[in-house]
Amino acid sequence: MEVLCETAYNNCFRHDMENNITEPDFEQGCWKFWLDTCVPTDREPSTQEGCQRASLALVIPLITIAVLSIATNSLVCIVFYLYRQLRLIRHYFVINLAVADILISAILIPLFVAAQLTTDNIILHHGQIVLDIACGTASILCLAMISLERYVAVKYSLHYHSIVTQRKAVVCMVFIWAYSLVVSCAAFLPLEKDSDDDKDDPCVFVGRGYVTFITLASFVAPVCVMAFAYWNILLVARTHARRIDSQSIQSDPDGSGRSKRRIKRELKGAKTLTIIMGTHLLCWCPLFVFFLVYTYCPSCRGNTMEVVNYVILFLRHCNSFANPLIYSGINRQFRAGIKRFVLRRNESMEELQTTAATRA
Repeated sequence: MEVLCETAYNNCFRHDMENNITEPDFEQGCWKFWLDTCVPTDREPSTQEGCQRASLALVIPLITIAVLSIATNSLVCIVFYLYRQLRLIRHYFVINLAVADILISAILIPLFVAAQLTTDNIILHHGQIVLDIACGTASILCLAMISLERYVAVKYSLHYHSIVTQRKAVVCMVFIWAYSLVVSCAAFLPLEKDSDDDKDDPCVFVGRGYVTFITLASFVAPVCVMAFAYWNILLVARTHARRIDSQSIQSDPDGSGRSKRRIKRELKGAKTLTIIMGTHLLCWCPLFVFFLVYTYCPSCRGNTMEVVNYVILFLRHCNSFANPLIYSGINRQFRAGIKRFVLRRNESMEELQTTAATRA
């Protein structure tokens, strides 16, 4: 079919050139055949209808992931509120992350579904995108802040309580939300769109400069912070493991048991950091790559890009469900609190923590 259409187009173009016709006539003759045969009439990728048409195949999974995300993140917040032993400064950022993910699931996913089902409300569509940028940026910054807190705990363990104070933690959380709001509200700056294609496409309401800006500010910079923190955590952990091994060499002269324990510790640390960074990159990287491609390549827009957009958004919202599973799962105290809350046991928090620490 593509060969036939290309041949028809070339024939029409050659016919016009031979007859000195400057404007194609799509109402009759060769060009009408080409238009009727090769150009789809049921959907134009740059129209408002194409931008906002709902994909029922994705709406249902989105609602499902929203319910699961609200349930898991709410559980983390409830456990933090109920058990005084969990109200530590280092857990503030985990709760802040849970709040951001709850907002994404409870507000933004319903707004996204409404925007897709509404064919004549561009304000709703654009507002949903701006709020999504704000909450998404806050979620990513919380992940970066958690990595920095863990880096300080490992690198400067003796001075941790003087560096990480309640006041500083609150200031950091306020900064996260203020930064996120500034980044998202920058979309309303009176900037011109970059091309005529963008002006005709209601899916695009910001220019390339803003898309590049949010990619750097909301994704690249936090990822660099996380990579720096977790890489240094791994290096410090390996250094501490070697130091402990050298101190215990007298009790294990042959070194076999020491080497096994060291390898086990390093593998466990590497596995944890791989899960954290891998999940983050898997869920977020495709979204920002899509933003850049959609903005810088108008010719790439079409039916296929719309389907890719839906899939990427679903993957990005999966991160809100994965975050509480990861960060609460690797935290012994949270695991103990959740276990006690879910199973309604009568054991004290200290007993559960001792049990969790013994099994770990």
